[in-house]
Amino acid sequence: MKPRLWRRANRVNSLGLAPLYLRITLNKERAEVETSHWVSEKEWDAHGQAVRGNSERAGHINKQLAASKREAWEHHDALTAQAKLDSSIRVTATAIKRLLTQGQAPEALTLLALSTQWLEHCTSPAHGRTRSTIRTFGTRHNELARWLASPGMRKTTLLACETRPRHAADYETYLLTRGNDPTTVRRYIAWVRQSMSYGVLRDYLPHNPLTDYKAAPGAPKPPPVAVPDQELCVLWQAQFTTTALAQAIDAWLFCCETGLSWADYRQFDAAKHLHEEGGIYWIRMVRQKMRRRKPEGFSTPLTAQAATLLARYRHKLPQVGNCSGNKAFKLVARQLGLM
Repeated sequence: MKPRLWRRANRVNSLGLAPLYLRITLNKERAEVETSHWVSEKEWDAHGQAVRGNSERAGHINKQLAASKREAWEHHDALTAQAKLDSSIRVTATAIKRLLTQGQAPEALTLLALSTQWLEHCTSPAHGRTRSTIRTFGTRHNELARWLASPGMRKTTLLACETRPRHAADYETYLLTRGNDPTTVRRYIAWVRQSMSYGVLRDYLPHNPLTDYKAAPGAPKPPPVAVPDQELCVLWQAQFTTTALAQAIDAWLFCCETGLSWADYRQFDAAKHLHEEGGIYWIRMVRQKMRRRKPEGFSTPLTAQAATLLARYRHKLPQVGNCSGNKAFKLVARQLGLM
């Protein structure tokens, strides 16, 4: 047997960390066990099979990694001894992996406990999740716990291995009756499906019975409604009694002309995000909601109307808060008959 530790470089997170795995090779068969430790490329010494440095963290990780390899050898020796007495017992890499993980995956693992483990995995600091994302994951887990403890269910002891598509269907019905929209329901169902897949990954479950389960789609989204040209002309030509109203409408018109969201508008800085190429000005920036998924950002041309607004404010657009902006938009729409 050859137990070897390796860093899975194709799963690097936003912090530059990747998980460590214990790879067991025996008779040309290979099995891998995740160690739950994440390290950077500079920290990992592949030749020495250890984390570099003398820090407390490095010592703690190296101690646990050595214990994992030692435990693998103990299971190998125990299986070998049993195989000599019972010919039906086979000493394989998969069997050793199962013994390494069985202490983490009792047969009586409930669906709620599995969801808890999946939540702990997803919210681990190694993944670099934002606070809002962590809160979202916690909400999905708590909703599952609430359903399992509801009077109509009362199955907090529902085992993960006994969870079936009918349970997912019951959960979907429960979510809809609580007033959740179809998109939210699909996300909650996906959380349960992902928890089950995590159980399969950790060898807690033989397979995921919810792999093909999909929540019922909701009504198709209506096409986006564009602001009529005549209403835009009214806004462009309107004269406002206060500077606050004028600035709020100018900010809104700039978003219309450039396609920027309100959050992106508030981050816009002409000195930083405005670029000229071949006599054409371009806005180049990263969307606030896509910083992690699309860090390369986007480009949009600066229209003549948007350039007029920039010149009006000498390339420093007014900052309008959400609350004051919403009040101004409603007031102007009501006074100009645009509602």
